[in-house]
Amino acid sequence: MLLASTVTILESIISSTFKAFSSLGPNLNSLTSSSSSQSQSQSQSQSQSSSLSSSELVENFMSSWSRLVGDPVLSKWIVMVLAVSISLNGYLLKGIAAAANNTSASGKKNSCLSTTTDPRPTSLTLSLLNDEEVILLSQNGKIAAYALEKELGNTKEGSRGLSGLRRALISRASKTQTLEHSLNVVGYIPLPLGIAGPLKAEGTLVASTSRGCKALNAGGGVTTLSISPSVVEAAKCKAWIDSAEGYGVIKVAFESTSRFAKLRSLKCAMAGRTLFVRFATATGDAMGMNYDFERDRKGFGGITTAFPDMITLALSGNYCTDKKPAAINWIEGRGKSVVAEAVVPGKIVKSVLKTTVEALVNLNTKKNLVGSAMAGSIGGFNAHAANILTAVFLATGQDPAQNVESSNCMTLMEPTNNGQDLLITITMPSIEVGTVGGGTVLAPQQAILEMLGFKGAHPTHPGQNAQSLARMIAAAVMAGELSLMSALAAGHLVRAHLVHNRSQVGTPAVGTPNQQCWGRGVC
Repeated sequence: MLLASTVTILESIISSTFKAFSSLGPNLNSLTSSSSSQSQSQSQSQSQSSSLSSSELVENFMSSWSRLVGDPVLSKWIVMVLAVSISLNGYLLKGIAAAANNTSASGKKNSCLSTTTDPRPTSLTLSLLNDEEVILLSQNGKIAAYALEKELGNTKEGSRGLSGLRRALISRASKTQTLEHSLNVVGYIPLPLGIAGPLKAEGTLVASTSRGCKALNAGGGVTTLSISPSVVEAAKCKAWIDSAEGYGVIKVAFESTSRFAKLRSLKCAMAGRTLFVRFATATGDAMGMNYDFERDRKGFGGITTAFPDMITLALSGNYCTDKKPAAINWIEGRGKSVVAEAVVPGKIVKSVLKTTVEALVNLNTKKNLVGSAMAGSIGGFNAHAANILTAVFLATGQDPAQNVESSNCMTLMEPTNNGQDLLITITMPSIEVGTVGGGTVLAPQQAILEMLGFKGAHPTHPGQNAQSLARMIAAAVMAGELSLMSALAAGHLVRAHLVHNRSQVGTPAVGTPNQQCWGRGVC
């Protein structure tokens, strides 16, 4: 299309020129006649040439050119030749410009270090540089610090060596710049060694940590501060609490405010610079948690006297642990720890419980032990200890929220007497009960405690009533465990719910509009 347009334009120009020269008059043919008269005498030709003016010569030339290009065939050839000439000239100009650019780029490459055009190996080229030149290249991103061995080879000679070069790079990137001239020698050892990050055989870890150090240094470095009391002080305090001297000081302070409160033991745990102290105490017939707060405060006073920099953040640090599931209550105990045991004759298992010793033992293992372990239970190796315990708690004025840890229970069953009878045990390490204070002062709850024989404080042996209540709860839990497990083993559970959890007293015939449903039965 471009060539066709060019031809059209040139034809227009030639046509216009031809018309312009044609209008000059009939004298345009004088050039042809003059050529025929040139054969006459030399004197006539000279006189005729002298008579022609310069303007006539131009007119004659243009007239001849107009006739030449006016030919319809010849004019098109002239246009095509001109178009080809223009195209070739364009390509020629582009080639000249490209040659000039290549010459300029080659000059720049020859003026700086090039790893692609240099016929020598890169390591050999870089080995000719001194230490400061290598450091400068690395600081400007030409050589990665982690790739010094790869780029320079292991034969780099100089006052620093490869490890010295890397140490200088790290030192100059830091704020203090003290590593370069220190005695922190970095070299080869049997373990992979990275100056940034821990000693691990993972190249990406060192590279990643080095990048983090670079970013931190670019931001001004890292500021650290040691806060007192330090971890060392906390460790010294823990050692003092665990010692006989420390325990004696705390015990005297703890027991100074009550004749009933007795410190039994201390368990101290350390988390960073924080200490958690767990007091195991005797509180008489009271449950004792709130009662102990004042005694705990006195005990902590003995600690802060010995360690003035230590402060008491809170009297309760959840290391107790109260009203929350916790392994420490299951392992160490809390409140009253009770173990109960009973032997059920085989004939009673069959006649009363409607099952067998073998079935109960198998079900207890699969349900209470394996099933609870599969669930990741803590202290939940039982069938429904919380049901029985919470009912007793409500009836006797205990704190119902403490059923969380108090319901920790493990039910175990095994055959005894040559497999004829059933041995059942209940382990409950954290029953939190009391017969003094709290809800035990309410009249209905006091009546229940009086009926059980545990009302108030024991007159001669403080704490015995609370202990007896905890033992009674364990026995009641055992009864509930035995009955439910027997119902499950015999397949009677659903039928028992249908019978005992619905009432049909006064119920009309089935299908009448007045039918009523009670409990959880199906109507």
